[in-house]
Amino acid sequence: MAVKFSQFTAKTTAEASNVTEIVGYLSTGNENIRIVPSAFDTTYAFTTVTDGSNVDLIATATKGTQASTTETIQFTAGSNVTLTAGTREITIASTDTNTTYDFAAAASGSNVNLNLTDSGAGTDSVLITAGSNVNFSSVTSAGFTINAPDTTNTYTLPITGDATAVTATLTGSAGDTDPVIITAGTDISFSSVAGGAFTIDSTATGDTYDLNATTDGSNVDLNLTSGSGTDNSTVQLTAGTGITLTRNSSAEVTIDSAAGISISKQQFTGDNTTTDFTLTTASGCTVDNLAIYISGVYQNKLDASSAANFTVGAGTNPTLAFSPAPPVTAVNGIEVVITR
Repeated sequence: MAVKFSQFTAKTTAEASNVTEIVGYLSTGNENIRIVPSAFDTTYAFTTVTDGSNVDLIATATKGTQASTTETIQFTAGSNVTLTAGTREITIASTDTNTTYDFAAAASGSNVNLNLTDSGAGTDSVLITAGSNVNFSSVTSAGFTINAPDTTNTYTLPITGDATAVTATLTGSAGDTDPVIITAGTDISFSSVAGGAFTIDSTATGDTYDLNATTDGSNVDLNLTSGSGTDNSTVQLTAGTGITLTRNSSAEVTIDSAAGISISKQQFTGDNTTTDFTLTTASGCTVDNLAIYISGVYQNKLDASSAANFTVGAGTNPTLAFSPAPPVTAVNGIEVVITR
């Protein structure tokens, strides 16, 4: 009995997911049948098969009870690559090994080849050509020598010119020249200009100077006077305290001391106990103004250890202090000479 599909109720997709069987018509038996939905599904299985140096990836499709169908994709091994089939995998590996290189030089006629050779037997070369006045020697695989053998060109340096200018020309035997002009400046001239030499002369007449002294109040001026130019200079000698300057002539100056020197003497008696004695003198007296004699013997200012034998105090009528106390003397046996 035939079934009219229009009599079936339409449902949504979500409701269709709950369908457990589908109705069909089997023409061979002229009957209606029920079919499970999974009978309409197609499943796929992938396998790999080694195919020489390549690997085939095979996809096998199965639908219900229908005969399986297959599709094959081949992975081809390229240069330095291997392919290995697994259950559901393909291993890709490189068979390339490291390439090594050798760099060597080799003679090529009058030139040199630099050869770069790899372990795969490939070679690249660069040709180095000998140019003008260059050659190569000692060519080995490890290196070579570059020579410049040109020694044929020689040079001379002839001198020409006159008193105002001289030309020195570097002249090569190959005809190349390079001149240098030397020009005479102020008060300079050239002579004996010939061959490979010349003389540099000075034409300056020079200047003369006069050194003289002139009186300038209480001072004296020393004057440096140019005979022909205007470069004159004066140095003044100034009379300081206790100094007089006298111009005796233009070539002589006398320097005198105008200060007076006073010498006084004071005497004391030593008792081997007294160390301090009072000097009668103006302020400013120091040990350098004193010459001391004890019983006629001069006393050094310092002892053997550089310690002071005596000191002088400050101010007017200072104290003369001995260390240690002077020994017993005759009356007035200590004599102090003060020079101011």
